[in-house]
Amino acid sequence: MSEKPFALVVDDDEGLADGFATALELVGFETEQITDSRLTIDRMKSRLPAVVSLDLQMPFLTGAEVLRLIRAEPQFADVKVILVTANERAAERENIDGLADIILIKPITFSQIKDFATRLIYNSGHQDTTANTQ
Repeated sequence: MSEKPFALVVDDDEGLADGFATALELVGFETEQITDSRLTIDRMKSRLPAVVSLDLQMPFLTGAEVLRLIRAEPQFADVKVILVTANERAAERENIDGLADIILIKPITFSQIKDFATRLIYNSGHQDTTANTQ
């Protein structure tokens, strides 16, 4: 029996994190949630995720800062990152083009989360995709 791919959901809003985790579980991921962005890199070092769902606007370390830390670590080169934000302009200001595999603009439907997670994990090529769901 093959092991489920692991997804890490990093969001300070527990309700949204629960929604993302549930959607990812429905497409075959084992998930864990972190509400404190400062813990992300240490957790990734202890268990390498296939996918990270990362909120852009978080206290302590922003999603953009965490994303840059992820991309600076060679061991995380194959980790797919879904960056989530309610503020498209904030994503543009952070100059994160090319760092995230997908940028989702809230509001996001449950089925969209499932669809993008499925595409990321089963797509062998690295594609940068922005999805505006407004």
